[in-house]
Amino acid sequence: NDEIRKIIRRDYGFSPTRNDVIRYKLWLELASNGHKTIFTDEYIAQDQIFSKDIDIEHIIPKALLFDDSFSNKTLAFRTVNLKKGERTAIDFIEEDHLSQLNEYKEE
Repeated sequence: NDEIRKIIRRDYGFSPTRNDVIRYKLWLELASNGHKTIFTDEYIAQDQIFSKDIDIEHIIPKALLFDDSFSNKTLAFRTVNLKKGERTAIDFIEEDHLSQLNEYKEE
């Protein structure tokens, strides 16, 4: 985390909070998918990570699983996060993005 804090200070010019470090680490995790979200396959540019357009999202809602761990989090566009609501990732994709369901299951 200290290395991530240094990167954020250097590249973005501010002292990061704990959530900022988590955001950056989650963005790095999306690298294998071209920095695209797991819900809608939309690209998150590096300059969007800390914007109000991007949320830290629970893949399985805390209300269902009570899991606030890093492994249950990802980044999502705020509009998508609000639309997903308290549904699981698979329920959201099945109901709202059926055309992407097979791609989602393969990953």
